[in-house]
Amino acid sequence: MIKHINPQQLIKTEQFIREPVDTLSRELTESSSKKIILDGGRGSGKSVVLENIQDKGLGTRNQTILIRFDSVISFCINPNEQYDENFFKHFYEMSISNKLLSYVRNNYPLTYEANFKDIDFLLSDITNKTYDYINNIFYENLKFKSFLAPTELSSKILKRLKKCLNIDSLTLAVDRFDWINGSSAYVQKFISTYFDLFDKVIITTDDNELKDEHKKAEIEDKGYSFISTLYGRNTDVIRHIIRKRIELYNRNTDHKKNSFDEKILTDKIYHSLVSITNGDISSILNTSSEIISLYNWYDGNIENLEEKVINEAENQLNKRKELSKINANQPKLHL
Repeated sequence: MIKHINPQQLIKTEQFIREPVDTLSRELTESSSKKIILDGGRGSGKSVVLENIQDKGLGTRNQTILIRFDSVISFCINPNEQYDENFFKHFYEMSISNKLLSYVRNNYPLTYEANFKDIDFLLSDITNKTYDYINNIFYENLKFKSFLAPTELSSKILKRLKKCLNIDSLTLAVDRFDWINGSSAYVQKFISTYFDLFDKVIITTDDNELKDEHKKAEIEDKGYSFISTLYGRNTDVIRHIIRKRIELYNRNTDHKKNSFDEKILTDKIYHSLVSITNGDISSILNTSSEIISLYNWYDGNIENLEEKVINEAENQLNKRKELSKINANQPKLHL
C-alpha cells in the first residue's frame, strides 16, 4: 500500500515534489493582499503549501505561524447558558495563545526557555482550570470567573516574539479554517477578529458553496482575495508524485515479487486519474494504492489496467461523497 505521509513530515522527505508547492508558496507570500483564502477543493495539497510556507520562514525576518483547531465540537457549537460568550472568547484566546507558544517552543527552544516560561506557566494553570470547568460543569455547581479577554495573552506573545527574534512581519496561517468547532459561524467570526494582530493572514477552505460566484464576491468585498491550489490537475506533477510514492513502496515491500512497475501506468492512465478526480491528490494516491493491491493479487498479470484505474478512481470519489452525506457538519466559511 502507498504510505500516507502527513504534510509536516512530507516536506522533509524525498517524496516531496517541491517545484509546484514552492511556486504557489511564493505567490501567496508575495501577494499584496493581506487576507488570502486558499481554496482548490479537498485533497488538493493546501496543507502541504502552508507547511512549506511556515518551514521556509523559520529563522528569517518574515515568518509564518501555522495553526490548526479541532474540527470536532469542543463543548458546544455556539454560546449557551453553561458556556456563554465570555467563556467562548476566553477559551479561544487560551487556545490561540497555547498554539503561539507551541510555535516558539517547537522552533526556538532557547528563546522559549529564556523569554516565554513565565507566560507558559500562567497559561498552563489557566488551561487546567478551564478544562476542569468543561469536564465538571454538569456534575457540580461551578462558576467560571477568571476570563481571559480577547488578545490579552496572545498579543503579548506576538509582541515578545517579534522583539526576541527581530522579526519584521508575521503571517498567520490557519488550516481548515471553515472546519473549526463543527464549522461554527460564531467561532470563525471571533477568530477572524485576531487577523489584525498579523501582517498577513492565509486561511484554507473546503466550502463547496464558494463555487457560487455571488458568495465569493461577498467575501471579496470584505477584503479577502482567493488563490487556488491547482497543481494536482497537472498530469506531470501527478506522475512525479505517484512515481516517488511507488519508489518508497518498493523499497519497503517485504518481497521483491510484490514490487510495482510504475512504467505500466501510461500517459492515458495519468490523464484519466487527473480528469476523474479533478486534481484531488488524496483520491489519486488512494486509487494508486488500490491498484498496487490488485497488481499483487494478480501476480503482476493485471488485465484491463486502464479500466480498473478508472473504476477505482470513481469509487474513491463515491466514498468521499458518501462520507460527506454522513457528516452533518459540512465545512462552511463564515467571515
